[in-house]
Parts: sequence; structure tokens; C-alpha cells
Amino acid sequence: EKLDAECLCANLADDMGELPVRPWRVKTMENGLRVGIVGLCTDWVPRWEKAENLKGFRFLPPMESARKAVEEVQAEGADVLIGLIHSGVERDLTDGHLICETDEHFACRLCEELPFDLLLTAHQHAVIPSGTWAGTHLVQVGCNGARSAIITMDAEDHFSSELVEPERPYEPRGERLELYREMDSFLDTVIGELNRPFTVEDKLEMALHGADLADLFNLVQLEASGAELSCTGLSNTLKSFGPRMTLRDLTVNYPYANTLVVRQVTGTVLKTALEKSASYFDRTPEGKLRVADAFLAPCERHFNYDYFAGVHYVFDLTRPVGDRVTEMTVGGRPVQPEDRFELVMNNFRSGGAGGFEFYTACPVVREVRTELIPLALEYLKKHSPVMLPEKRAYHCIE
Repeated sequence: EKLDAECLCANLADDMGELPVRPWRVKTMENGLRVGIVGLCTDWVPRWEKAENLKGFRFLPPMESARKAVEEVQAEGADVLIGLIHSGVERDLTDGHLICETDEHFACRLCEELPFDLLLTAHQHAVIPSGTWAGTHLVQVGCNGARSAIITMDAEDHFSSELVEPERPYEPRGERLELYREMDSFLDTVIGELNRPFTVEDKLEMALHGADLADLFNLVQLEASGAELSCTGLSNTLKSFGPRMTLRDLTVNYPYANTLVVRQVTGTVLKTALEKSASYFDRTPEGKLRVADAFLAPCERHFNYDYFAGVHYVFDLTRPVGDRVTEMTVGGRPVQPEDRFELVMNNFRSGGAGGFEFYTACPVVREVRTELIPLALEYLKKHSPVMLPEKRAYHCIE
């Protein structure tokens, strides 16, 4: 209600009629140019968002909604057509190979099937200063307000764009300065202690040898859910701390509002999930291990590498992708394809986004509707100093 802007989303149905959201807008510039803007969002939102937060709202198929909106905008005599979409590119813009095999991202399809002149994309957290697909100009600015885009259209309706970063950090003043000071004091509250500091290492090294922070989150998830097994990823951006842990340390290293879901998985599904993590590794032409392109482009997705607890496993990285998991044991017993386990994961992972669609066919046993941050606070309060495992749940053959 206080937003000094219009919200556009053509594929959001508000059954209660409470949101001031329109499907499109045609704006007439001072020179008489009529600019049509269509808003769209990925319809995968219900896969990770709590159902109670979406009560009365429906996400419609975006392509169908886009076609209808474009027809209406064109009927209004728009000279230029801009798409403002919370979805990303499903193909590599350089060689065209598919980088997303689901319909979570659909920017390239929009370019191919509808006459958009410019698409402002999002959702992937990718940095695309200036791209083109099927004659449409594309831009994406990354995430967390780190950049803004300057987009120019010349007299011949050709677009160019560049991304710019702030010249200096935001400096609060007056009442906001006092609020920032209070917030800083609150975030520096000590919430618990570990038996050793957490030190951020190279992403590849942590994936190869394990990470104490992942062990901590898995301990939290196992206790909160009562599941046998747990999996968790780590944020792209991490901060060292410890052994004392502050609220800032926790929120910086887990910047998500995720809840937990326990699914019943078979041994076959467990191996599929582990093979997904094992695909994180690739090699340079010289044979040196590196992070696979699928986790780096069009944006960094280190959070799609999962660390598991409750299962001992071995990755043989000399073997081809899809056939690297050579050992899986639970309780000292080799895992069989037909075995069944309760595996706890965050609700985003449970929804299948990011290439984890195989989880969606697994029965949901229960859900923990409390977000992980308060769960971690309770765990640290109860168990400090937290004794992190001395031995990792897995090892990699390099």
C-alpha cells in the first residue's frame, strides 16, 4: 500500500481482489512514444512457498498469460514492448545449449514466441549486462541490490545496456543511524558456541572434504525433524566465525527463510541425490579438479551441492558423472535400491527447483513449519558448546 510504484504480473490471479496488481501497463513518454510493459513471474512459486501464504492467489501458466497480455498491449498501440519477469534464461546465450530442463525459467521461450523488444529478467541471480536472444535484448542484474542497469534505446529502437555498482556503501543518517546501531548491537548477540571455529575455505575444497557449517545445519535439521538422514546446501557467500557464534554469523551464513520437509526416499532416490552432488566436480583439460559449469553459469549455484548426514558415502571422481557414488551405508549396512529412509531437507529443495525434481515424487512424511534460523537458535541454546563431528560422512576419491 505504501509502494510508490505499480505492480505488474499477468499470471497472478488474486481471487480475493485485494492486491493492487495489474497484468500490464502502457506508458506514454514525453515524446509520444508508447511503451508497453508486461509483468510475469515463474509459476514455480507454490513449490517452495508455504501454502498459507498463497491463500487466495493462483499462479497461472506464464506463456499463456503473456500471449493474452501482449495482445492487449498491442491493441493499445504500444510502440515498444518490455517484459518485466521474475524468471531467468533457460539457455546459454552464447551457444544456445539448455541450462534448465524444466519450465521454471522461460525468458528464451518468450523471446522466441512473442515480440518483446526488451526483457528484464530475474530469479536466477545471474549477472547479464547485455544479452540477446531471438532478436530480444536481455538484462539481469544479479541479486541483493548490488547493481542497477542503465538501458538505452536509440532512435532506431535498438537497445544497449550496462550494469553499474554503487560508488560508495549506504551511509544511514539521523533516525536511521540510530536504528542501524540498535540492529548492529542485536546482531552481535552471542547465541552459542561450537567446539571449533568455522573457517571459510575454497568452495571446491569444502565440497571435497566437508564443511563444519553444513554439519551444524544437518544436526539442527535432524533434531528438529526426527528424520534418519539430512541434507543441506551452503550459501554462495559465507563468513568465518567462532568458536563463539553471533546472530549475525548465523543470518549471514543462512540468508534464507526456509522451513523443513521430511520425505520418504528409496535407496535409488538417495543415490540419485548423491550423484547430483557428485556432479559438482569437473576437470580442467590438464586433469585438475574444478567446479562444473552447471554450478557456475549463468550464475553461481554452489547451494545446489548438498552435504548429507546419517549416511556414509564415497564419491569416485575418476568415474563419469552419474556413476560416481561407489558406496552408501546407513548404520553400517549397505544401502539397497528398495530401502526406505526419512530424509529431511529444506522446503525449497523439497519443491524440486534447481534440478531436484526427483524429490517431488517421494511421499511427504511430515513438515516442520518453523524456519531454520529459530530452530538453530534453539539447538545452540540447548547444546552449546556444539560438538561437531570429527569424522566426515563421506570422502572423495580424486
